Amino acid sequence: MVALEPAPSFAADPLLRGGHVEDDIHRRVCLLAGLMAAVAIAPTSFLLRVPALVPLASGAFGVVLLWFYREARHHRHHRVLTFVLTLGVIGVCWFPASGTLGSALLYQASALVYAVVIFRRRTRAAAVLSLVGLTLLLIAIEHADPGRVRPFHSEAARMLQLASGVVLGSGLVALVLGAVLSAYDRDRESLRVSVAALDVSRHELAQSRATLAALFNSARDMVWLVEPATCALTQFNEAFAEYCQRTLGVVPRLGITPILGPPPEMATWLGYYRRALIEGAFTCEHVAGSGRTLLLSFSRVAHEGVVFGVSAFSHDITEMRAQELARADMERQLLQSQKMESLGRLAGGVAHDFNNMLTVILGQAEYLSGRETDPLKRECLAAVERAAQRSADLTRKLLAFGRRGMNVVEETSVQAVVRDCVVMLAPSLRPNVRLDLELDDTWSVDADPSQLSQVVLNLCLNANDAMPDGGPIRVATRDVLLDLPSGGPAEFVELRVSDTGVGIAEDVKSRIFEPFFSTKPGSLVSGTGLGLATVDGVVHLHGGSVTVESAVHEGSTFTVRLPRGRLKRDAAVAPPRRLPAGGRILVVDDEPMVRNVATTALETFGFDAVVATDGIEAVRLFSEHHTTLAGVLLDLKMPRMGGSEAFAVLRGIDPTVPILICSGYGDNEEVERLIRGGARGLLMKPFNLKDFGEALARLRSLRP
Repeated sequence: MVALEPAPSFAADPLLRGGHVEDDIHRRVCLLAGLMAAVAIAPTSFLLRVPALVPLASGAFGVVLLWFYREARHHRHHRVLTFVLTLGVIGVCWFPASGTLGSALLYQASALVYAVVIFRRRTRAAAVLSLVGLTLLLIAIEHADPGRVRPFHSEAARMLQLASGVVLGSGLVALVLGAVLSAYDRDRESLRVSVAALDVSRHELAQSRATLAALFNSARDMVWLVEPATCALTQFNEAFAEYCQRTLGVVPRLGITPILGPPPEMATWLGYYRRALIEGAFTCEHVAGSGRTLLLSFSRVAHEGVVFGVSAFSHDITEMRAQELARADMERQLLQSQKMESLGRLAGGVAHDFNNMLTVILGQAEYLSGRETDPLKRECLAAVERAAQRSADLTRKLLAFGRRGMNVVEETSVQAVVRDCVVMLAPSLRPNVRLDLELDDTWSVDADPSQLSQVVLNLCLNANDAMPDGGPIRVATRDVLLDLPSGGPAEFVELRVSDTGVGIAEDVKSRIFEPFFSTKPGSLVSGTGLGLATVDGVVHLHGGSVTVESAVHEGSTFTVRLPRGRLKRDAAVAPPRRLPAGGRILVVDDEPMVRNVATTALETFGFDAVVATDGIEAVRLFSEHHTTLAGVLLDLKMPRMGGSEAFAVLRGIDPTVPILICSGYGDNEEVERLIRGGARGLLMKPFNLKDFGEALARLRSLRP
């Protein structure tokens, strides 16, 4: 940055504190003329023996001028009064004492120079005309009445007055012209310095403009300027030009009204510019005709109260808005997943507790039914058993929703499961509903066939309920390759169930997999609200996904994708041999009623029972009796020491004793881990005597 030197100023001169050349000349004239009149003209006139009025008037005139000088130093300038007083003294005193032969005309010349330099415009013209008129008048008076002019008493006196007039008049003229020339020289020097400074400032201006242009064009955002009257384009940067060419197919040029969209948007953009002119700066979002979302900022551009344009800035936020929507969707999915996980844990816990109670109800009812001879009582007990079994079906749905309870995981054909379900579905479908199957040969999946059947049955029954006027239910299977977010393709088997029914509203679609949520009118169909929740739980338990596409009155399509299986079907296993009587079983369960049912069932099959209320007691009893035990029936969820911890300790004491897991949660990761660690199977709660007997047979057959 180049610093500019200040231009010279007359304020540096002690006599120029007023700041104007005219004031300076006036002060100097008053000082010099006052001194000459009082010190030189008055004494000279006295020596020349002119009338006494002349030296007295000259002395008084000199004193007045010196007083005017004092006033001027205090910035009170009596320039017109000085000129008028000078004309009066010349016309009344000096001219009558000398006429045209003396020095009066010389003093008039000095007054003329004073008037030309001091005054401006009309005042100058009036002063010059007054002086010329007075001179002509005096000459005419002298010519008409020579007696009015007093001649000199000698030629020497006349020459002395002329000489003093020449010296004093010339001095005054020289003083005035010198001040003018001095001011001219100073102004010229000031102009030279200013021009030099201006040259430097044009250089700096060029650099500033180049820097501004570079900064203007380096901005990634669009920037442009329009003039206020017609909103015509006056400036724009490269980003603006590139956007117009790439998105709008328009090459921008100065003079057009810029709109970042098709012509129908002209009114909108003019409204933006007018609003900025009226209201000032504002920011808004605008979706252009190209589909891009722009963040626009408009400002009124003004300087010293004069508005000379509207500046506009535009930032393309299309990707940012898409990311925000994607993030919001992910957050919604996460919240939904967390909610479903919480509900799943609650449902799993409820199912576990219900299974314990149903185990007792089912076991006791079956025990009593086997010993009851009264037909009416046997029928009542059978009704209790049926109610318990239906309740057990409900708890299995809760476990499926809670993503628990896979009983068996094996190589499974999806299309085989669908064909098996068709037979079971036939009695449940409306007469005017038909099944259309499009089953491709697909890869196998690692699944629990019974739970996969629940998926097919629930989806088809849901489609049946959605078509009160009938129609086709299309069930299709195929293999698909999908790109995972983690990278690389993955193989899936796809099951699609489509209907042409009433469809699902958008505000309902996000809730259809929630448990106990149903939109079915109670008068038409009955449901627990667990059908789709069961589907969602089973599918996710198997590592898959389920999605829905639907619109009101246009039907729905549910798509289930399960990962391609890796298991191979095991060779057929011979059924366990008939259970021999005798043996001791360690029953470990924290529920007294479940322990009683298990003890009763063991006695029914001729076994002795050793019972433990938790894992710690089980370890103690196992340490004492493991050599005589035929097996262990081990619950998982217990206080103090759970089943998993107890299993590890028991296996460490004696790995030859077979251990059967008993759980109301069904199969899950914990059960699978224990089975891989040596457990001999799973007995699901609630169980009946048949299930219990088969479990005992497996234990006896596995004991060395």
